[in-house]
Amino acid sequence: MKTVKNILALLTLGVAVTWIGSCKKEKEPTVETIALSDIKGNSAKSGGTVTDDGGSDITARGVCWSTLTGPNINNSLTTNGTGTGSFVSEISGLDIGTKYYLRAYATNEVGTGYGNEIEFTTLSHIEISVGSTTYMMHEDAVVTSDWGPQAETGATSFTDGKSNTDKLAGLSAPSAAKKCSELTTLGFTDWYLPGITEIEEIYAADSLNLPTGRADLWSSTEGSDQSAYYLEFDYPWSFVPIGIEGAKEDSMKGMCVRIKD
Repeated sequence: MKTVKNILALLTLGVAVTWIGSCKKEKEPTVETIALSDIKGNSAKSGGTVTDDGGSDITARGVCWSTLTGPNINNSLTTNGTGTGSFVSEISGLDIGTKYYLRAYATNEVGTGYGNEIEFTTLSHIEISVGSTTYMMHEDAVVTSDWGPQAETGATSFTDGKSNTDKLAGLSAPSAAKKCSELTTLGFTDWYLPGITEIEEIYAADSLNLPTGRADLWSSTEGSDQSAYYLEFDYPWSFVPIGIEGAKEDSMKGMCVRIKD
């Protein structure tokens, strides 16, 4: 009889433990926000670490941001996989010189948990790196003009827009490059119109953050006495913009740049 009682006691204990375990309450995930890095004019990097799934699977995670405190998943956000652990978020589409609030989030079947909030301000200009060279750009450093003199000027470098701009700035005739050389933007006076290869490389490095959008762009590279090179965005049969020659008399935008010190 004692043996039977012991067995019954053990069974009762097992049922109780099972019942207690089944009643364990699920909760929202726990997540920490990773400090921001590589803050630029239009982009930044952050991320987070999901340290506790709250008792159910993580179905979404990322970071969210807003110009107001307390950003949530109804604001701008990234989606960076599922599950617990760390993740990195590439943030884009930001406005230059703007203060933002950001925090990581993670979602399970119960709801969404948020990490600590971080405040940051984007740069007042755009920076795009090509190899070891970092180019600075700004929306106020965009000019609209015809290319310039309809005569040979010697501004023929594909890779040295500064040299081309110096040649054109020394002439009495107006030009897109000369307009760049006359700018004082962000306190700098060393703006120039890049050569066609420079523009192509800048576009290839970061096509989303150009201050000119998808506008065709003059380069400072001369083709002949009547033509110069520009970046054509809608060239037939080409999936990417290419540098081609156009008539110098045509009016289009010029994206002035300077090399970051």
